[in-house]
Amino acid sequence: MVDISSSSFTPSKHQAAGHDGCLTSDSLFIKLTTQQEIDFYTQTQHHDASSAENASLGSQLSDWMPTYMGTLTQGDINNKTPTTNDSDKQYIVLSNSYHGFAHPSILDIKLGAKLTDDEVTSKEKIERLQKVSDATTSGSLNFRICGMKVYNGASDQKPLLELYENMNDSSVSVNIDDNDPHRYLEFNKFYGRSLSTENVKQGLGLFFNNRLPKDIEKRLLVTFHRRLQLLYNCLLDYEVRIFSGSLLFIYESDLKKWEKVNDDNYELFDPLVRENIPDDDDDEEDDTDSFTPLSSLNFIDFAHAKYVPGKGHDENVIQGIENLINIFESLISDHET
Repeated sequence: MVDISSSSFTPSKHQAAGHDGCLTSDSLFIKLTTQQEIDFYTQTQHHDASSAENASLGSQLSDWMPTYMGTLTQGDINNKTPTTNDSDKQYIVLSNSYHGFAHPSILDIKLGAKLTDDEVTSKEKIERLQKVSDATTSGSLNFRICGMKVYNGASDQKPLLELYENMNDSSVSVNIDDNDPHRYLEFNKFYGRSLSTENVKQGLGLFFNNRLPKDIEKRLLVTFHRRLQLLYNCLLDYEVRIFSGSLLFIYESDLKKWEKVNDDNYELFDPLVRENIPDDDDDEEDDTDSFTPLSSLNFIDFAHAKYVPGKGHDENVIQGIENLINIFESLISDHET
């Protein structure tokens, strides 16, 4: 359990997809969970701790997962003693991937063509989700955009190019904070479900080229491409099955945060794996303990994940990452030419 005696919880402002009801408290992210998800986090922590000393950069699954901090009950959330009615609801407490970003743009991509664990899922749900997979890029590419939230400054303008008929009906312009004029274009699940193998690259490209200068766009594309390669290689060494897991892409859209960045120091401000902290002795206001990179990639959502010793790596998930790697290579090539 974590100490929440002085914590206050507020609804999460920066979600691109997922279930409602997620809460944040400073650097914590709190959501309803299952025992299977708790077990997967604790098993991964135990697995990786035994080999951490000799592990290379990004080679451990925990490098890509939010940090697991413990669990809470409904009573803890409400700051009262749990009652019989709510004590069975468990919340998982994780590091908040959005913490420290001024204006985060967020992309949630669900991995896999097979979205259900047939050993524990009802026949009705298996059939329903398989239809979704078959009709979308989940079935053809082993990944699907579940949601996207792109920083849009003070503008309400939607994309000028619609990738399919009435695409902008799937997006709304929202304020994260009523006291803040900054707005986001929020694309719902129907955006990703309407993309095809022919236009999904452009759909992903929209996440990066809405308002970014070209040099920043290029750096982000290359960095996420390298992260995907590291994650791909990492998962080859894990005998797991992860159904309906997602990749969470985040980058900083506040251009003031990029002012000190150049080609020589970029990796200092945006490390591939969130472990390096920049040492800027000239900036007395720099709080290295709360360093936030300019972008990050996390593997999230493990309610239907498990270890399967002796059964090899998860081809269902790895194939989706491989296809994403290829698309990012194409986006980088387009950018260069």
